[in-house]
Amino acid sequence: MCDTRGTLILLINKYLQHLEYEGKDFNTIETYRYHLIAFGAWLDEQKMPLRDLKPTHLLDFKEYLLQLQKSGRTVNGILSCVRNYFDYMILNEEVQFNPVSKLMKINVAPIRR
Repeated sequence: MCDTRGTLILLINKYLQHLEYEGKDFNTIETYRYHLIAFGAWLDEQKMPLRDLKPTHLLDFKEYLLQLQKSGRTVNGILSCVRNYFDYMILNEEVQFNPVSKLMKINVAPIRR
């Protein structure tokens, strides 16, 4: 299980390598890296191991992002990234369930072109 910052970074790097093997774009992988490192820093600040996370903790994370003046679209992107990361962690038997609910999504206006 993931209890230390070093272990978290190792698991993030393993996930990012998996995305590279899947053929994800370099910029996508770098965006995920940025989001996941920020998520890891928040976990450190909360002194919260991954295995103990519950959906209520992710609501706290969402509120934290909004307090940082992140746009709804950016918050949705970060939460999506973290949700995908947890899906990967389940497959690797690092966690038992994904605490990131799709219900956390913020409704945003569509982009006009």
